[in-house]
Amino acid sequence: MSNPISDPSTWTTGHDPVTEKQAAFLEKLATEKGVDVDTQSMDKSEASKKIDELKSSNAPSSAGQAGEGQAPAPKTISDPEQWTTGGDPATERQQRYIAVLERQAGEQVKVDPNMDKTEASEMIEELRQKTGQ
Repeated sequence: MSNPISDPSTWTTGHDPVTEKQAAFLEKLATEKGVDVDTQSMDKSEASKKIDELKSSNAPSSAGQAGEGQAPAPKTISDPEQWTTGGDPATERQQRYIAVLERQAGEQVKVDPNMDKTEASEMIEELRQKTGQ
């Protein structure tokens, strides 16, 4: 599904950093499709193209739209230990989510500012299990 208005690579602002809304939507689509994306390395144009690609993808969706006989996509996108960006610092979004989950689990909020993405992802998964999410 292409943008009917114009090719994103020709946008005046196409090389600007990805917007917060684009990143959130792209991460949601990637989770539904069971793929890994690194929105931090994308610009607006690349994010738009990736969104279009994922929207038109035939990969299973965990949003309840899997066809008959298709299993929903797994909750875990991939093993965080295998991520190429796993050693990068945890995102602010990951750190905020950890704090929310820690509160919900009745734990003291203790987000480590030096945590990497892999550690954050593993902590999120552990806390989600504790809180039943």
